[in-house]
Amino acid sequence: MIKFDATSLRSRVARRIFVVFLVCAFLPFGGLVLVSYHQVVTFFDQRNERQLRALAKLFGVDLFQKLTFLESELQIIASKVAASTEIPSEALLETIRTSPKEQWKAVSLIRSRGQQHRLFGQIESLPDFSTMDRRRLAAGKVLISVLESTQGRSARILMSVSVNPQGPETDILIGEISDVYLWGVNDTRLLPSYVQFCVQDQTGIMLVCSDSAFESFPSALREKMRRSALGDFEWTHQGHNYLASYWTIPLQFEFQDPGWTVILKTSKEGAFASVGELQRTFILAIVATAGLSILLAIFQIRKRLVPIEKLQEGTRRIAQQDFDFQVNIRSSDEFEDLAQSVNMMASQLGQQFHALSTKAEIDRAVLSLLDTGKIVETILNRLLEILPCTSASLTLLNSDDRKSNQVFILNGKNGFKSEGADSVRQTHEVHPANGDHKKNSAASGQMLRAEITRESDPITLRVAEAKIPLVFAEFEAKTLNLSFVERNGFRCIMAAPLIVKDEALGALAFYSDEAEKFADQEVDLLSGLTGQVAIAIYNSQLFERTKHHALELEKANKAKDEFLSVMSHELRTPLNVILGYQRMIQEKMLGDINADQARAIDTIGRHSNDLLAMIESIMEATKIEAGVVVIENQPVDLVNFLEDLKAHYLLPREKDLSVVWHYSVDLPALRTDAVKLKQILQNLITNAVKFTDRGHVDISARYLPEQEVVELTVADTGIGIPEESESAIFEMFRQLDSSKTREYGGMGLGLYIVKKLATLLGATIKVESQVGCGSAFTLTLPVSTEQKAPSAAAKFRGSMNTIQ
Repeated sequence: MIKFDATSLRSRVARRIFVVFLVCAFLPFGGLVLVSYHQVVTFFDQRNERQLRALAKLFGVDLFQKLTFLESELQIIASKVAASTEIPSEALLETIRTSPKEQWKAVSLIRSRGQQHRLFGQIESLPDFSTMDRRRLAAGKVLISVLESTQGRSARILMSVSVNPQGPETDILIGEISDVYLWGVNDTRLLPSYVQFCVQDQTGIMLVCSDSAFESFPSALREKMRRSALGDFEWTHQGHNYLASYWTIPLQFEFQDPGWTVILKTSKEGAFASVGELQRTFILAIVATAGLSILLAIFQIRKRLVPIEKLQEGTRRIAQQDFDFQVNIRSSDEFEDLAQSVNMMASQLGQQFHALSTKAEIDRAVLSLLDTGKIVETILNRLLEILPCTSASLTLLNSDDRKSNQVFILNGKNGFKSEGADSVRQTHEVHPANGDHKKNSAASGQMLRAEITRESDPITLRVAEAKIPLVFAEFEAKTLNLSFVERNGFRCIMAAPLIVKDEALGALAFYSDEAEKFADQEVDLLSGLTGQVAIAIYNSQLFERTKHHALELEKANKAKDEFLSVMSHELRTPLNVILGYQRMIQEKMLGDINADQARAIDTIGRHSNDLLAMIESIMEATKIEAGVVVIENQPVDLVNFLEDLKAHYLLPREKDLSVVWHYSVDLPALRTDAVKLKQILQNLITNAVKFTDRGHVDISARYLPEQEVVELTVADTGIGIPEESESAIFEMFRQLDSSKTREYGGMGLGLYIVKKLATLLGATIKVESQVGCGSAFTLTLPVSTEQKAPSAAAKFRGSMNTIQ
């Protein structure tokens, strides 16, 4: 017998279960009643809506079919009237099989002159045909006319058709449609007793209504009918709920009439009479089952509380990273399944946690360690912790197949069961990298580093060729014929390749003394780690190679700088001697010389000066590369600077060329290195003269007060520079024509020196050029903010100084 124990409700879970069962006791059938009641109401609403909608459409389609039938019948009568040579009479209708008297109240013929001939019945009043109506009739269209209803009568519906649309006379056949035929409810329009109908045209005229009170339906319904051709509407009137559906008959295509709207109305009260009884039945059922539900609540509390507490303890232990804790529940239900799922989740989380820790450790090794040996040791140590193995090894393949591979072996918990270093040599053909190899392999937990030939390591060869992880079971491990495996009693081996850029970098191998130790789960875990391990080792090797290459390049570059410096200094000494004797001979200090000798001496001097300039350029470039160039900023009077530069510049005699100088007398003073600035301009002017055979070279200077800069421009009319080569001309030893038979001499250092010196001066250099039209190099120098900028009315010199 179940007894209530108040202590059972101390737990929050127990209280919640108790509340839930109480709610389940009092509310299930109540909720069921509400849902059922709602479903029933919804069902009846939807059914009534669908029924009314279907009936409205059926009613409208039936009306349309009747009007179409009446149209055909009136056309038949019109054709018989047109074919008859006599005055039409009632006898004419007897030849028609459809008995028109059942569908029409009266049919009359209106002659073109206005005379009316009755076929049968009496049409009390005829519609007024407008000019547009007569045109429609003449075009063979059927015209429907609606005459508004009078007190107690429905509207009169007339249908008119032209007797002979193609003839010269416009006789019109008019028929008044029978209300009984048109609006009568037959088998195809059998409406329930609680459904009333109304029909009105698009102008708002009520054609017929089964209930006179229904004619005054809500204005909102009328407004909705004007906006849409079909729909539903609900409203309340005097405490009663009503539902209406309407459907518009499209008549404009057949009868030149906008259309009629069929409206069906019903009351909701009769449809829901049985719902109240259903509600009372469910309420009684709720009361009858409330006590039983309370007893079941207490029973479930006591039965479910203990498994929940165990599961709570399990999740808490997992949160504390105690992944070995097991939740023990034996209830033969979902709680037991849940406990097994929690235990499985803990195991998987533990493996994933260790895997993520290993990945993080590898990442840290990649970021902090760039030594391959240290990275390998870190990786093997971490993998030994998360994989069920005794020992592990990592083999790095040598890019040269003729050389041995490098192998790293890390002892597991128990260490190797071997006889010193000999076991390693016998099993893997290991050749120690150093003499203390016995010491390295003796202690458990230390890493052995040695070399191994490719042929002596079948494990690495097989996984490198397969490019996927492989597991060698006990039988396969024995077929490898490795003494290392046999002496240590390894019964299962798992190996995975280290792949980088689709090439095998090496292989990881793990050894266990238990058979079938490595399952798919361990293989998947290893597969997820090998890519990261491979990248870490590849990066460390790449860093080591890059470091080695950088040292070699640094040595080569230093040797190059020393060579250029020494050679430039040594070459300049004999050149100075040559130039000294050349000037002595040229000045006839050693005796008279003839004209041919003078020309030869002049040629020697010119080429010697060119060679000396090259040597000076090499020395300057070497200083710039070595970073020993010193900038000495001093105040510079820019006008005097340009005057001095112009006075000492001479043009080559063999060129038909002029140099033009443009600058203002009010240029501001600069604080810069005058020597370096002069070297920049001399290189630019020399470069412009060298690549210009005829025309002129313009040197201009201007001050831009808005930007606080001075622009020095050297422009020529030479060969120009292609746009794709403009950035390359400032590189060392670069010329546009780099062939051995190039037309222009030089070493390609002038613009390189210009670029470097401009940067050291805090200036910028840019070039604008067009092939065949010349080039313009602009040097932009900042002006010190302490200097006063010239006024905007600065005057330029009245005439240009031209050196021929």
